[in-house]
Amino acid sequence: MLTTLQLIDLLGTTRSITVNHVPDQCPRCDSYGTVKILAAVQSGLDARPDVIAICGCSNDTCGTAFVAFYTLIVENGVETARLLSHKPLEYAAPEIFSEAILKLSPIFCETYNQAVRAEENGLTQICGAGYRRALEFLVKDFALSTIPASNAGDRERIVHAFLGQCIREYLPNPIQDAAKRAAWLGNDEVHYYRVWTGRDISDLKALIRLTVKSIDFTLELGRYISEMPDAGH
Repeated sequence: MLTTLQLIDLLGTTRSITVNHVPDQCPRCDSYGTVKILAAVQSGLDARPDVIAICGCSNDTCGTAFVAFYTLIVENGVETARLLSHKPLEYAAPEIFSEAILKLSPIFCETYNQAVRAEENGLTQICGAGYRRALEFLVKDFALSTIPASNAGDRERIVHAFLGQCIREYLPNPIQDAAKRAAWLGNDEVHYYRVWTGRDISDLKALIRLTVKSIDFTLELGRYISEMPDAGH
C-alpha cells in the first residue's frame, strides 16, 4: 500500500515522498500490521541505500524499533521509495559516564548513547549529527554551571551562543582545547563541505571523551578545593 511520508536530507531540507511499502511484520515479535515509520533520512550522494527509515512496532507487548532500507525511483516525474529490506535495531552497550557528568548534563549522556546506537546500526550518515548535538549540551551545561544564577546576562548568552563562541568565551583550558577540536569535527558531520577530510567519527568520539575527562577532572578537583579550602597550611 502506498504511503506518503516526510523525508529529511543531509542539508536539513524536508520533502514529501511516496513509499511503496511499509514493513507489514515486526521482525522481532512477528506481529502483522503493527509497523509505523517514525522518521526517514536520505543518504548522501552515491550512497546506498538511498533512504534509511526508523520504524516502530505499535504492538503493546513489543514496541521494538528497527530500520528499513529503501531505494529511490523516479518514474513519470513521481519519486517513490521502494523497500529493500528491514531488520531489528542492535542495541549497543551504552557509554558509562561518571555521576558528576550524569548530574551535570543528562541530555548529553542520553544523546551521546543514542548516537552510539545509530552508529552501531549502520546509520553512519546521521550518527555524527547526534554526537555533535551531544557535545553542545555538554559544553553549554558545563559553562552554565560556572555562572552564578544572578548573572542572567551571561547565562542567556551561553544559551543562545554558537558552540564555537561558547567554547572560546566560557571554557578554560585544557577543556577548551579538546572541545574546540571536537566542535570542528562535529561541524563537518552536519555541513555539506568537510574541512577535516582526514578525520572521521572515531576522532570525533575520541575528542568528546577527552572533553568529558577534562570536565570530570575539573569538577572533581573543584569539589576537593571546596571541601578543603586553603587555610595557609
